[in-house]
Amino acid sequence: MTATDAGAGASDSGADPLFDESNPSFQNLATHPPEWADTLARERLERARDRERIDETRATTRAEDAAFDAALDLAVAPWPTPLGEAAFYGMAGEHVECIARNSEADPAALLTQELVAFGAVVGDGPYYEVEADRHPARLFAVVVGETANARKGTSAGIVRRRYERAQRPVTMKSGLSSGEGLIWCVRDPITKRDRNKRTGEIEEHLADDGVEDKRLLVVEGEFSHALRVVGREHNTLAAVIREAWDRGALSTLTKNSPAKATGAHLCIIGHITPEELRRDLDRTDAASGFGNRFLWVGAKRSKLLPDGGSLDESSLGQMADELAQAVDAAKARPGPWRRDEAARELWHAVYPGLSGGRPGLLGAVTSRAPAQVTRLGLAYALLDAHRTGSDARLIERPHLEAALEVWRYCFDSARHIFGDAIGDPKADEALAHIRAAGRQGITRTDLGTALFGRQNVSRERLARALRPLLDYRLAQRGRTPGNGAGRPPEVWIATGITPSIPFVPFSSLTERLTDRERVKGV
Repeated sequence: MTATDAGAGASDSGADPLFDESNPSFQNLATHPPEWADTLARERLERARDRERIDETRATTRAEDAAFDAALDLAVAPWPTPLGEAAFYGMAGEHVECIARNSEADPAALLTQELVAFGAVVGDGPYYEVEADRHPARLFAVVVGETANARKGTSAGIVRRRYERAQRPVTMKSGLSSGEGLIWCVRDPITKRDRNKRTGEIEEHLADDGVEDKRLLVVEGEFSHALRVVGREHNTLAAVIREAWDRGALSTLTKNSPAKATGAHLCIIGHITPEELRRDLDRTDAASGFGNRFLWVGAKRSKLLPDGGSLDESSLGQMADELAQAVDAAKARPGPWRRDEAARELWHAVYPGLSGGRPGLLGAVTSRAPAQVTRLGLAYALLDAHRTGSDARLIERPHLEAALEVWRYCFDSARHIFGDAIGDPKADEALAHIRAAGRQGITRTDLGTALFGRQNVSRERLARALRPLLDYRLAQRGRTPGNGAGRPPEVWIATGITPSIPFVPFSSLTERLTDRERVKGV
């Protein structure tokens, strides 16, 4: 038997008997041919090198896995800073602070749903006009928190109870399933034209009385169901919700659905978990045309109350009375509202930041910041109308400051939920690998292997995965000197990271590879 055959049967986990110096055969080399000792030594050295390579590979794999996991963790933005004092301005803030002392619900969830509900009750009479668009206090908000622990339903129940006590009701529905169904809840009268059998003439008659009160508050406890519906082919829910937020004139081109609605005033409150939101929103066109109509509100349980919270009847009665006054005063001031001079000055200062685009899914769901802040500011001003003692229809600086703080919290909530996610699974995975590579960067070849499991990936396929990172300026690409005289490898490094290697970024996406000497001279 040769030394090679003997070594092949040895276990990697223990010493090979053939190479064991205590083995008599090993000690008595004189009994073997002279070349046997050389063969044995080479075999022993090769086995030792194999073990070293295996150990190095395992260590490298563990390090890469740890770095990748760390990059994923770093990609998650922190939980938003609690709402600042500015958000609790006026009656809404006072009521929420009173309720929050006796409730496990998150104050941010309480406040946001209060603003949405108040806007629904008041209707679209008061509005702020931007060019040809009218912005009433029509708000959509989704409370995002873990099941049970976030107390999402608790916060909605508290808000509903106060409006019932104030005797200022609004029609409430749930069960978003189709655009046609939503239109039916606020439909106009439906007329039909039939031929009179006796006279042969075409006559028009009323087939349905329609809905007189066009105010509607949709409270969707399982908003994930609505997102799944939006993702279905040919479903009209997303388009109708967009129109409901924009202008309140609702219709579809469905032949068998003659209902339409004009002057509709819909507000929406939804509840969902972060996992459901990330899973269902980025796989539909909701990310661009649907998601930016909503305020995304992160919610956690604010405190532990083993016996449950309770609000005494006296406090509830006082809040209900003032709420009724606020609703009546706001509805008595229809027409256009405007910002006072101090609010205009602040608006001019913050508008460029609100209008700036953001990359990825985060940018898609927060791209209507100016309109959202405008509507929030109007809601705060309407809540304050009964205290001003004036018929002036003014949004003052404190109202705008409160709106900006609520928007700040909603934006930070969206950033925590969506992070830098682009919405393209391969692009998001590529970004994670690039960040995990740190200051060393990662070559385009290695990216192809990491994303698709092989090196020979078509240029077009890899470009589709990597191009969004350049478009959103999340990564940069360039060249670094190679080991030999060949073309220097292309390396990708995350934006904001200082390379620890010689690195020359491409000046443009179409830069030619004619500057090899310049790269080598770095």
